[in-house]
Amino acid sequence: MGGPMQSPLGQTSLVTLEGVTHVYGANASGGPALNAVSFSIGAGETVAVIGESGSGKSTLARILAGLLPVTRGTIRLRGETLAGTTQHRSSDLLRRIQIIFQNPGSSLNPRHRVSTIIGRPLQHFFGLSGAALADRVETLLGEVRLPGHYGERYPSELSGGERQRVAIARALAAEPDLLICDEVTSALDVSVQAALLSLLKDVQKRTGVSMLFITHDLALARWFADRAIVLFRGTLCEDTAIPELYERPRHPYTASLIEAVPSIARSLT
Repeated sequence: MGGPMQSPLGQTSLVTLEGVTHVYGANASGGPALNAVSFSIGAGETVAVIGESGSGKSTLARILAGLLPVTRGTIRLRGETLAGTTQHRSSDLLRRIQIIFQNPGSSLNPRHRVSTIIGRPLQHFFGLSGAALADRVETLLGEVRLPGHYGERYPSELSGGERQRVAIARALAAEPDLLICDEVTSALDVSVQAALLSLLKDVQKRTGVSMLFITHDLALARWFADRAIVLFRGTLCEDTAIPELYERPRHPYTASLIEAVPSIARSLT
């Protein structure tokens, strides 16, 4: 046996996908939404997943999170094969991969206070209760730069950016190995986007969590990620370090994406 597998940038692989395919419906006529995708994510690495709408980005995110099954292929987390969906994964494996969605308004229970929303994973995964639970919730609010008294608020009483911070705190409560960010800034104003991305960078620096950053915005990917994979009609057409992606794109589709946003991409370097 050799040593641990590595990602293309040299980190020990945290997550490895091999030939992952997903077909919607039993007799889908339009082909697979994701077609034989293989790549790895290194420990502490941020990998951007880039592509247009319908390229398979969100399908990939949901498969990794266990919200969609794998039709064919294998996913491994630190060498352990992941079952296809959440109901077949152990509690520990569920904890280790967390996802943050584009619209926190649809993923935060409007009938629960923020303290309850953040507290649920602390209760479920770590058995916290009472003062220990309350203290940890307040700490997590501080880590996403929200005051402790926000724990008493409901999602409807928060701005879009504040709701997304609560969603991040809820994901961090599980102490994950991989954080999947599915278009987490696309519904926010530019100034709020910048603050949220700065927060996520700080989170990664502090915790060492790996991130999969789903985006259609190449400028954000260039600023935020270490590496990028490009999806085109469900197929992986590029997997490279961010500087290489911009300086020497290998696939014509990647080149066309970069050519469409040259001024924006340069402005963030």
